[in-house]
Amino acid sequence: ANILTVFDLENAVFISNLQAFSYNISIISIIGSILILMIFLMSGRFRWIPHLLTTSLLLYSIEAAVGGLLWSNLRKDAPLWLKYLQTSLNNHGIYSSKLCVVTISASLCLLVARNDRGQRLQRFKFPLLLVSPIIGGVITLVLSLTQDLHYKLESPFGTVQDMLNAVLDLICFICLVVFLARKHRLEYRNLHDEKPHFPKCEAENSDEDSEAGKSGEVKYSPQIFRHTLVLLLYLGAMFSNMTLSGFRLCNVFQSSNPGLYQVLVYIDSFLWTGQGLLLVSVFALDCKFILLPVSRAFKWLLTKIGQGETYVLSLGMGNVRMDTNL
Repeated sequence: ANILTVFDLENAVFISNLQAFSYNISIISIIGSILILMIFLMSGRFRWIPHLLTTSLLLYSIEAAVGGLLWSNLRKDAPLWLKYLQTSLNNHGIYSSKLCVVTISASLCLLVARNDRGQRLQRFKFPLLLVSPIIGGVITLVLSLTQDLHYKLESPFGTVQDMLNAVLDLICFICLVVFLARKHRLEYRNLHDEKPHFPKCEAENSDEDSEAGKSGEVKYSPQIFRHTLVLLLYLGAMFSNMTLSGFRLCNVFQSSNPGLYQVLVYIDSFLWTGQGLLLVSVFALDCKFILLPVSRAFKWLLTKIGQGETYVLSLGMGNVRMDTNL
């Protein structure tokens, strides 16, 4: 509610509040992304698509959060190279994430399709993995070399970056909608097929999939469903960024509703600088891969402690018997 009372977009209070918000959300996003990354590594899912692409998406979210963390501690008189480092990390993480999400949606369509394209996809997983960071790096480099840098988190390169964001978000948004609709049609067709097709992530080894395979039910992998949820969340994030860029270009909110514009800035910062929380909200259900080893280690430690206490107690009883005999 406090940000609605600040009508000056260059107000020091607004910038200070945004920096504090960016700092908090970046820290939480980094911690959450590392936890989900540990789940993928411990489960071995990172070796196959789509989890390989999602692992890279986690790295991009950490990169964007590190950029937001640096911005929250930057001052206007900070060295120019540090400002470019912060901007490059944040922009590359965000642009690579947008492109990676589109790549994930396309890979899900191939995995669900009733053909061997899903198996072929696994053969080209590493070249596919490099597409998003390379294109994101080119975009970031071009902006850094051709545009003047401003002291802003949401649009450090001004109007040109707003135009780029609006166009890129629109393209990615349309691609996501098309691929998700295609995936839904393929799933619907498989459900009503005489010989149903079982789309399966090779990395998935949960009991749910094994039971479905034994019973012969048409049951899609939970990981396919979770990736679909991630894509839907990123659809909302792209719409937010596209809307913010569009209204900034039209100069609507700054002139008539600066408080509402600031709310959108906070929302966009949460969805992109803190995008790791979107992944945490979906894949945190797989925390068993972290909790089970910790639980086993704790039980092992308790067993060793119990054995030690039993051994000490037995020694004490032996000494009592010797004293009695004497």
